[in-house]
Amino acid sequence: MGFRGWFRLNLEQAELAFAVFKTLAFVGAVAALFLAPVRPEHQVHLPPLLAFFLLYHLLLYGAAFRWRWAIRGILLAILACDLLFVFFLVWFTGGFESHFYLLFYLIITMSAYFFGFPIGLGSAVVSGLLYMGASFASHPEAVHLGHLSARIALFGLFGVSVGFLSERDRRYRAAVEQLNRELHQAYRELQAAQERLIQAERLSTIGKMSAKVAHEIRNPLSAIHLNAELLEDEIEHLQGASKEEASGLLASIKTQVQALAELTEEYLRFARMPEPKPQPEAINEIVADLVDFLVPESAERGIVIESRFAPDLPTVLVDRRQLRQALLNITRNAFEAMPDGGHLVIVTRRAGRGSPIAGPEKRKPNSRPPTMDAEFVEISVSDTGVGIPPESLGRIFEPFFTTKGEGTGLGLTIVRQIVEQQGGTIACQSVPGEGTTFTIRLPLSSGKGAS
Repeated sequence: MGFRGWFRLNLEQAELAFAVFKTLAFVGAVAALFLAPVRPEHQVHLPPLLAFFLLYHLLLYGAAFRWRWAIRGILLAILACDLLFVFFLVWFTGGFESHFYLLFYLIITMSAYFFGFPIGLGSAVVSGLLYMGASFASHPEAVHLGHLSARIALFGLFGVSVGFLSERDRRYRAAVEQLNRELHQAYRELQAAQERLIQAERLSTIGKMSAKVAHEIRNPLSAIHLNAELLEDEIEHLQGASKEEASGLLASIKTQVQALAELTEEYLRFARMPEPKPQPEAINEIVADLVDFLVPESAERGIVIESRFAPDLPTVLVDRRQLRQALLNITRNAFEAMPDGGHLVIVTRRAGRGSPIAGPEKRKPNSRPPTMDAEFVEISVSDTGVGIPPESLGRIFEPFFTTKGEGTGLGLTIVRQIVEQQGGTIACQSVPGEGTTFTIRLPLSSGKGAS
C-alpha cells in the first residue's frame, strides 16, 4: 500500500472515530440536560424527537460504514441533521426558555474543530438562525432580544475561535507530516548512499585482489606461451604420427593459455577501470557505430539487429569509449542468450523524470514524449533469448555472479560501474523463455546539439 492509500485509510478511520465520539458526546449532553425537569406539556414531543435522533444516526452510520469513500459528506449530513434535531428540540421545549439551546454550542465547537474554520463559522450562522426561528416560533412573547443576541453572538465566537485554532492545528500537523516525510526520504537516501559506499568498498577490495591475482598469473602465462612457441619450433623436426600428436597437444596448450590470458585481462580491466572523461556526445551515433560493428557477427549467429533511434536527441555528457564498452558487453550477453539465432532490438528514446523504465511489453520506440518533461536519454537493448530466472535477476550485477557455464561474471558488473560513473542508472527486465531488456538511463547534458 502506497503512502496515499495509507493516508486515505487512516483519514477514513479518523473520521469514523470522530463520528462515534461526537455521537457519544452529543448523547451525553442530551442526557445531562434532561436532568433538568421538562414541563409536562413539552414531554409529549420528546419520544418522537428521540426516535428521529436514533433513526437518522443509525441510517447515516450504516451509510458511513458502507461507503467509507464518502465519509466526509455523510458527516456533514449528520451535522445538518443534528442541527435540525436541536432546532425541533428547542422549539418543542419552550423556545427561548428551553435550556436545550446549549446543544448548539457543542455542535458548533466540534464541527469547527474537526472540519475547520469555514464549516465552524457556517454551523454558527445556521445555529443562530435556527435558534432565532425556534424562539419566535414557540413563544415569541418570551423572547428577550438582548439575551438572544448575546447567545447568537457567542455561537459566532465559538465557531470563529475554535475554527481558527483548528486551522492552526491543521497547519502544524501538516508541517510535521511533511517533515516526517522528508526525514523518511532522507533516511532512505542515506541508507542507499551507505549501501553504495559498502558496495564501492567491496568492489575496490575485489578490484585490488583481482589486479594482484591477474598480475601474478599473467607473467607465468607469458612464459608458458613463449615456451609453447619455442616447443612448436622444435617439433617441426619430428616426422609422422609423433609430430601430429605433439602438434595437437601443443595447440590445446596454446588455446587454454589464450583463454587464461583473456580471463586475466578482464580482471585487470575491472580492477583498473579508468576515470571517465565525459564529453557531449550524440547517443544515436554511438549506437549506430556499435550496430555496424556487430552486423558481421550477428549474421554468422543468425541474429537480426533492429535499431530504432528517436530523432533530435540532445547530446549527453558521457565517455564515448566506456559507454560503447558497456553496450558491447550487453549485446554480447544477448548474443550468447540466443544460441539458435533471434532478434535484437536497440532503441533510443527520451524520458521524463519519474517515467517508468521501458520494458518489452510497454516499449513504444517510435513515440516521443513532450520535450518539456524530457530529462533523460534511454538506451534499451532487448533480445529474444532464454531470459533470466527470477531468482537470479536481482544478482546479475554482482561481481563474479554468472548464470553461464563459463566466464568471470564481471561483464555486467563493469557495465553498471561504467553507467553509474556517467551519472546514469541501469535496469533489467526479463521473462524466462521470452527475452531480456536492459535499459540504460543517462541524464541530459546542458548541450543543445541533437543526435
